[in-house]
Amino acid sequence: MTRKIDPKRCLNAHALLIGVGDYIHSRFASLPATVHDAHAIAAILTGPARCGYPPANVQVITGPDAITANIRAALESLAQSADSQSTVFLYFSGHGGRALENGVWRAYLCPRGADPDDLAHTAVHGGEFSALLAAIPARKLLVMLDACHAAGSAELKSSDGTVVWKAGLPDDYYEALSQGSGRVVIASSKEDQFSYVRPQGDLSLFTYHLLQALRGKAAVRGDGLIHVLDIFHYVNEAVQADEPKQTPILKVKDLDLNFPIALDRGGKGIGPTPAMADIVAIREQIVRDPIAGVKALSEYLTAQPEWAAKRNEVDLKRTELERIQHDLDLFGPNPSDQAAKNRTIYFLLRVCLELERPEQ
Repeated sequence: MTRKIDPKRCLNAHALLIGVGDYIHSRFASLPATVHDAHAIAAILTGPARCGYPPANVQVITGPDAITANIRAALESLAQSADSQSTVFLYFSGHGGRALENGVWRAYLCPRGADPDDLAHTAVHGGEFSALLAAIPARKLLVMLDACHAAGSAELKSSDGTVVWKAGLPDDYYEALSQGSGRVVIASSKEDQFSYVRPQGDLSLFTYHLLQALRGKAAVRGDGLIHVLDIFHYVNEAVQADEPKQTPILKVKDLDLNFPIALDRGGKGIGPTPAMADIVAIREQIVRDPIAGVKALSEYLTAQPEWAAKRNEVDLKRTELERIQHDLDLFGPNPSDQAAKNRTIYFLLRVCLELERPEQ
Protein backbone atom coordinates (compact mmCIF):
# COMPACT_ATOMS: atom_id res chain seq x y z
CA MET A 1 0.00 0.00 0.00
CA THR A 2 1.39 3.42 -0.93
CA ARG A 3 1.74 5.73 2.03
CA LYS A 4 0.48 9.27 1.42
CA ILE A 5 0.66 12.46 3.44
CA ASP A 6 -2.19 14.92 3.19
CA PRO A 7 -0.76 17.91 1.24
CA LYS A 8 -2.90 20.22 3.37
CA ARG A 9 -0.34 19.65 6.13
CA CYS A 10 1.88 22.19 4.34
CA LEU A 11 -0.79 24.84 3.78
CA ASN A 12 0.35 26.46 7.03
CA ALA A 13 4.02 26.48 6.05
CA HIS A 14 5.79 29.80 5.46
CA ALA A 15 9.25 30.71 4.25
CA LEU A 16 11.35 33.87 3.99
CA LEU A 17 14.47 33.44 1.88
CA ILE A 18 17.11 36.16 1.62
CA GLY A 19 20.07 36.15 -0.76
CA VAL A 20 21.87 39.48 -0.77
CA GLY A 21 24.02 39.23 -3.91
CA ASP A 22 25.72 42.54 -4.72
CA TYR A 23 26.80 44.87 -1.92
CA ILE A 24 26.83 48.63 -2.32
CA HIS A 25 29.79 49.31 -0.07
CA SER A 26 33.09 48.40 -1.71
CA ARG A 27 34.53 46.91 1.49
CA PHE A 28 31.92 44.16 1.45
CA ALA A 29 32.59 41.80 -1.46
CA SER A 30 29.57 40.98 -3.61
CA LEU A 31 28.26 37.41 -3.41
CA PRO A 32 26.34 36.56 -6.60
CA ALA A 33 25.91 32.90 -5.60
CA THR A 34 23.73 33.95 -2.66
CA VAL A 35 20.96 35.10 -5.03
CA HIS A 36 21.03 31.71 -6.72
CA ASP A 37 20.92 30.10 -3.26
CA ALA A 38 17.68 31.81 -2.27
CA HIS A 39 15.89 31.17 -5.56
CA ALA A 40 16.97 27.51 -5.63
CA ILE A 41 15.56 26.93 -2.14
CA ALA A 42 12.32 28.69 -3.08
CA ALA A 43 11.93 26.43 -6.11
CA ILE A 44 12.29 23.24 -4.12
CA LEU A 45 10.13 24.42 -1.20
CA THR A 46 7.24 25.34 -3.52
CA GLY A 47 7.58 22.33 -5.81
CA PRO A 48 4.35 20.29 -5.44
CA ALA A 49 6.35 17.09 -5.97
CA ARG A 50 8.94 18.24 -3.42
CA CYS A 51 8.39 20.15 -0.17
CA GLY A 52 4.85 21.34 -0.82
CA TYR A 53 5.01 24.92 0.54
CA PRO A 54 2.22 27.11 -0.88
CA PRO A 55 3.93 29.56 -3.31
CA ALA A 56 1.92 32.43 -1.84
CA ASN A 57 3.55 31.75 1.55
CA VAL A 58 7.14 31.87 0.27
CA GLN A 59 8.82 35.26 -0.02
CA VAL A 60 12.19 35.70 -1.71
CA ILE A 61 14.23 38.88 -1.16
CA THR A 62 17.37 39.22 -3.27
CA GLY A 63 19.62 41.76 -4.96
CA PRO A 64 18.45 45.40 -4.86
CA ASP A 65 15.50 44.43 -2.64
CA ALA A 66 17.71 42.85 0.04
CA ILE A 67 17.91 45.97 2.20
CA THR A 68 17.40 46.28 5.94
CA ALA A 69 13.97 47.92 5.73
CA ASN A 70 12.56 45.18 3.49
CA ILE A 71 13.98 42.37 5.62
CA ARG A 72 12.58 43.94 8.77
CA ALA A 73 9.16 44.44 7.15
CA ALA A 74 9.10 40.84 5.88
CA LEU A 75 9.84 39.45 9.35
CA GLU A 76 7.17 41.66 10.90
CA SER A 77 4.67 40.51 8.26
CA LEU A 78 5.58 36.90 8.94
CA ALA A 79 4.83 37.41 12.63
CA GLN A 80 1.32 38.46 11.60
CA SER A 81 0.63 35.72 9.05
CA ALA A 82 2.01 32.76 11.03
CA ASP A 83 0.33 31.23 14.05
CA SER A 84 1.34 28.75 16.74
CA GLN A 85 0.65 25.80 14.42
CA SER A 86 2.69 27.16 11.53
CA THR A 87 5.94 25.79 10.15
CA VAL A 88 8.37 28.62 9.36
CA PHE A 89 11.58 28.35 7.32
CA LEU A 90 13.92 31.38 7.46
CA TYR A 91 17.07 31.53 5.34
CA PHE A 92 19.75 34.20 4.97
CA SER A 93 22.75 34.04 2.66
CA GLY A 94 25.11 37.01 2.77
CA HIS A 95 27.75 38.58 4.96
CA GLY A 96 27.56 38.25 8.72
CA GLY A 97 30.01 39.05 11.46
CA ARG A 98 30.99 41.18 14.45
CA ALA A 99 31.64 44.90 14.64
CA LEU A 100 33.63 46.64 17.37
CA GLU A 101 31.46 49.37 18.90
CA ASN A 102 32.57 51.24 22.02
CA GLY A 103 34.89 48.41 22.94
CA VAL A 104 32.20 45.71 22.55
CA TRP A 105 31.87 43.23 19.70
CA ARG A 106 28.29 43.18 18.36
CA ALA A 107 26.89 40.67 15.85
CA TYR A 108 25.24 41.79 12.60
CA LEU A 109 23.64 40.32 9.52
CA CYS A 110 24.56 42.54 6.59
CA PRO A 111 21.95 43.35 3.92
CA ARG A 112 22.84 45.00 0.63
CA GLY A 113 23.34 48.52 1.95
CA ALA A 114 25.40 47.61 5.00
CA ASP A 115 28.07 50.21 5.72
CA PRO A 116 31.00 48.98 7.83
CA ASP A 117 31.27 52.46 9.35
CA ASP A 118 27.59 52.64 10.36
CA LEU A 119 26.27 49.12 10.87
CA ALA A 120 23.95 50.23 13.65
CA HIS A 121 21.79 52.03 11.07
CA THR A 122 22.45 49.96 7.93
CA ALA A 123 22.53 46.32 9.10
CA VAL A 124 20.46 44.01 11.32
CA HIS A 125 21.81 43.86 14.85
CA GLY A 126 21.72 40.49 16.62
CA GLY A 127 19.41 41.75 19.33
CA GLU A 128 16.95 43.11 16.79
CA PHE A 129 16.98 39.88 14.80
CA SER A 130 16.32 37.87 17.98
CA ALA A 131 13.40 40.13 18.85
CA LEU A 132 11.92 39.82 15.36
CA LEU A 133 12.16 36.03 15.59
CA ALA A 134 10.62 35.99 19.07
CA ALA A 135 7.58 37.79 17.67
CA ILE A 136 6.86 34.92 15.26
CA PRO A 137 4.40 32.65 17.11
CA ALA A 138 5.19 29.45 15.17
CA ARG A 139 6.30 26.52 17.34
CA LYS A 140 8.16 24.95 14.41
CA LEU A 141 10.72 27.51 13.29
CA LEU A 142 13.97 26.81 11.45
CA VAL A 143 16.57 29.53 10.95
CA MET A 144 19.34 28.77 8.45
CA LEU A 145 22.26 31.18 8.15
CA ASP A 146 24.82 30.88 5.36
CA ALA A 147 27.21 33.66 6.29
CA CYS A 148 30.96 34.32 6.59
CA HIS A 149 31.54 33.56 2.92
CA ALA A 150 35.09 32.89 1.82
CA ALA A 151 34.77 35.60 -0.85
CA GLY A 152 34.40 38.24 1.85
CA SER A 153 36.94 40.03 3.98
CA ALA A 154 37.92 38.17 7.13
CA GLU A 155 38.72 41.51 8.79
CA LEU A 156 38.19 45.21 8.14
CA LYS A 157 40.40 47.85 9.75
CA SER A 158 40.00 51.51 10.54
CA SER A 159 42.46 54.14 9.31
CA ASP A 160 44.60 53.65 12.43
CA GLY A 161 44.86 49.90 11.83
CA THR A 162 42.34 48.86 14.50
CA VAL A 163 40.27 45.84 13.52
CA VAL A 164 36.65 47.02 13.46
CA TRP A 165 35.00 44.05 11.70
CA LYS A 166 35.47 40.29 11.91
CA ALA A 167 33.64 37.92 9.62
CA GLY A 168 31.77 35.09 11.33
CA LEU A 169 28.99 35.08 13.88
CA PRO A 170 29.77 34.13 17.49
CA ASP A 171 28.40 31.09 19.28
CA ASP A 172 26.36 33.17 21.73
CA TYR A 173 24.56 34.81 18.79
CA TYR A 174 23.24 31.44 17.63
CA GLU A 175 22.41 30.52 21.22
CA ALA A 176 20.27 33.64 21.55
CA LEU A 177 18.41 32.93 18.32
CA SER A 178 17.57 29.36 19.39
CA GLN A 179 15.87 30.38 22.62
CA GLY A 180 12.16 29.61 22.88
CA SER A 181 9.94 26.66 22.14
CA GLY A 182 10.38 25.13 18.71
CA ARG A 183 13.41 27.20 17.59
CA VAL A 184 16.20 25.48 15.65
CA VAL A 185 19.21 27.35 14.24
CA ILE A 186 21.53 25.82 11.67
CA ALA A 187 24.55 27.81 10.52
CA SER A 188 26.89 27.08 7.63
CA SER A 189 30.17 27.23 9.55
CA LYS A 190 31.83 27.84 12.88
CA GLU A 191 32.78 31.33 14.03
CA ASP A 192 36.39 31.10 12.84
CA GLN A 193 35.65 29.34 9.53
CA PHE A 194 34.58 30.36 6.04
CA SER A 195 31.51 29.26 4.12
CA TYR A 196 32.60 28.16 0.66
CA VAL A 197 31.01 28.45 -2.76
CA ARG A 198 31.07 25.38 -5.01
CA PRO A 199 33.80 25.35 -7.68
CA GLN A 200 31.05 25.76 -10.28
CA GLY A 201 30.22 29.14 -8.72
CA ASP A 202 26.49 28.48 -8.90
CA LEU A 203 25.64 27.83 -5.24
CA SER A 204 27.25 27.94 -1.86
CA LEU A 205 28.43 24.53 -0.68
CA PHE A 206 26.15 24.61 2.36
CA THR A 207 23.07 25.47 0.31
CA TYR A 208 23.85 22.86 -2.34
CA HIS A 209 23.75 20.13 0.29
CA LEU A 210 20.68 21.68 1.93
CA LEU A 211 18.93 21.30 -1.43
CA GLN A 212 19.98 17.66 -1.58
CA ALA A 213 18.55 17.14 1.90
CA LEU A 214 15.25 18.70 0.84
CA ARG A 215 15.18 16.51 -2.28
CA GLY A 216 14.89 13.50 -0.01
CA LYS A 217 18.37 12.57 1.13
CA ALA A 218 17.46 13.62 4.68
CA ALA A 219 14.09 11.83 4.59
CA VAL A 220 15.20 8.86 6.66
CA ARG A 221 12.08 8.11 8.70
CA GLY A 222 9.77 6.73 6.00
CA ASP A 223 6.87 8.96 7.04
CA GLY A 224 6.72 11.15 3.92
CA LEU A 225 8.27 14.04 5.85
CA ILE A 226 11.68 15.68 6.18
CA HIS A 227 12.63 16.40 9.78
CA VAL A 228 14.73 19.31 10.93
CA LEU A 229 17.49 17.49 12.84
CA ASP A 230 17.83 14.98 10.02
CA ILE A 231 18.48 17.90 7.67
CA PHE A 232 21.28 19.07 9.93
CA HIS A 233 22.88 15.63 10.21
CA TYR A 234 22.84 15.17 6.44
CA VAL A 235 24.16 18.65 5.62
CA ASN A 236 26.79 18.51 8.36
CA GLU A 237 28.25 15.26 7.05
CA ALA A 238 28.02 16.20 3.36
CA VAL A 239 29.61 19.64 3.74
CA GLN A 240 32.55 18.33 5.76
CA ALA A 241 33.07 15.52 3.25
CA ASP A 242 33.50 18.13 0.50
CA GLU A 243 35.27 20.78 2.57
CA PRO A 244 36.82 19.63 5.88
CA LYS A 245 37.55 23.25 6.85
CA GLN A 246 33.83 24.07 7.00
CA THR A 247 31.74 22.67 9.85
CA PRO A 248 28.01 23.49 9.99
CA ILE A 249 26.64 23.97 13.51
CA LEU A 250 23.34 23.35 15.24
CA LYS A 251 21.73 25.28 18.06
CA VAL A 252 18.52 24.01 19.61
CA LYS A 253 17.18 24.27 23.14
CA ASP A 254 15.77 20.73 23.14
CA LEU A 255 17.83 18.08 21.32
CA ASP A 256 14.80 15.79 21.16
CA LEU A 257 12.94 18.42 19.14
CA ASN A 258 12.88 16.98 15.62
CA PHE A 259 9.83 18.44 13.98
CA PRO A 260 9.02 18.00 10.28
CA ILE A 261 9.97 21.02 8.17
CA ALA A 262 8.76 19.85 4.74
CA LEU A 263 7.13 17.07 2.76
CA ASP A 264 9.31 14.41 1.17
CA ARG A 265 8.56 14.28 -2.57
CA GLY A 266 5.14 15.80 -2.08
CA GLY A 267 4.43 13.55 0.89
CA LYS A 268 3.73 10.52 -1.30
CA GLY A 269 6.39 8.29 0.22
CA ILE A 270 7.47 5.20 -1.69
CA GLY A 271 5.14 2.62 -0.27
CA PRO A 272 6.71 -0.45 1.31
CA THR A 273 6.96 -3.44 -1.01
CA PRO A 274 7.04 -6.99 0.40
CA ALA A 275 10.80 -7.06 -0.16
CA MET A 276 11.21 -3.95 1.96
CA ALA A 277 8.85 -4.93 4.77
CA ASP A 278 11.71 -6.08 7.00
CA ILE A 279 13.52 -2.75 6.56
CA VAL A 280 10.36 -0.81 7.33
CA ALA A 281 9.92 -2.79 10.56
CA ILE A 282 13.58 -2.31 11.53
CA ARG A 283 13.42 1.43 10.89
CA GLU A 284 10.33 1.77 13.06
CA GLN A 285 12.07 -0.21 15.79
CA ILE A 286 15.14 2.06 15.61
CA VAL A 287 12.88 5.06 16.21
CA ARG A 288 11.04 3.38 19.11
CA ASP A 289 13.90 1.46 20.73
CA PRO A 290 17.32 2.25 19.18
CA ILE A 291 19.19 -0.53 21.01
CA ALA A 292 16.81 -3.23 19.81
CA GLY A 293 16.63 -1.62 16.39
CA VAL A 294 20.38 -1.58 15.78
CA LYS A 295 20.56 -5.23 16.83
CA ALA A 296 17.83 -6.11 14.32
CA LEU A 297 19.59 -4.12 11.59
CA SER A 298 22.89 -5.89 12.25
CA GLU A 299 21.20 -9.28 12.09
CA TYR A 300 19.48 -8.34 8.83
CA LEU A 301 22.77 -7.23 7.23
CA THR A 302 24.47 -10.45 8.33
CA ALA A 303 22.28 -12.26 5.80
CA GLN A 304 23.27 -9.80 3.04
CA PRO A 305 26.89 -10.57 2.01
CA GLU A 306 27.04 -7.56 -0.32
CA TRP A 307 26.48 -5.28 2.69
CA ALA A 308 29.30 -6.74 4.82
CA ALA A 309 31.21 -3.45 5.03
CA LYS A 310 28.08 -1.60 6.09
CA ARG A 311 27.35 -4.27 8.71
CA ASN A 312 30.75 -3.60 10.25
CA GLU A 313 29.89 0.10 10.49
CA VAL A 314 26.52 -0.72 12.03
CA ASP A 315 28.16 -2.95 14.63
CA LEU A 316 30.52 -0.13 15.61
CA LYS A 317 27.54 2.19 15.94
CA ARG A 318 25.76 -0.45 18.02
CA THR A 319 28.65 -0.49 20.50
CA GLU A 320 28.69 3.29 20.59
CA LEU A 321 24.94 3.51 21.10
CA GLU A 322 25.03 1.02 23.97
CA ARG A 323 27.81 3.04 25.62
CA ILE A 324 25.90 6.31 25.22
CA GLN A 325 22.67 4.83 26.56
CA HIS A 326 24.53 3.35 29.53
CA ASP A 327 25.94 6.78 30.38
CA LEU A 328 22.55 8.45 30.00
CA ASP A 329 20.92 5.87 32.25
CA LEU A 330 23.71 6.15 34.82
CA PHE A 331 24.38 9.89 34.86
CA GLY A 332 21.15 11.37 33.53
CA PRO A 333 20.53 13.68 30.56
CA ASN A 334 23.64 15.17 29.01
CA PRO A 335 23.53 17.40 25.89
CA SER A 336 26.74 15.95 24.47
CA ASP A 337 25.61 12.34 24.87
CA GLN A 338 22.14 13.15 23.59
CA ALA A 339 23.61 14.79 20.49
CA ALA A 340 25.83 11.74 19.92
CA LYS A 341 22.82 9.46 20.32
CA ASN A 342 20.86 11.51 17.77
CA ARG A 343 23.75 11.31 15.30
CA THR A 344 23.96 7.55 15.73
CA ILE A 345 20.23 7.07 15.23
CA TYR A 346 20.41 9.23 12.11
CA PHE A 347 23.21 7.04 10.75
CA LEU A 348 21.17 3.90 11.31
CA LEU A 349 18.14 5.41 9.61
CA ARG A 350 20.35 6.43 6.68
CA VAL A 351 21.43 2.81 6.32
CA CYS A 352 17.78 1.79 6.16
CA LEU A 353 17.20 4.44 3.50
CA GLU A 354 20.14 3.12 1.49
CA LEU A 355 18.68 -0.37 1.65
CA GLU A 356 15.30 0.93 0.48
CA ARG A 357 16.59 3.35 -2.15
CA PRO A 358 19.98 2.22 -3.50
CA GLU A 359 20.00 5.25 -5.83
CA GLN A 360 20.24 7.55 -2.80
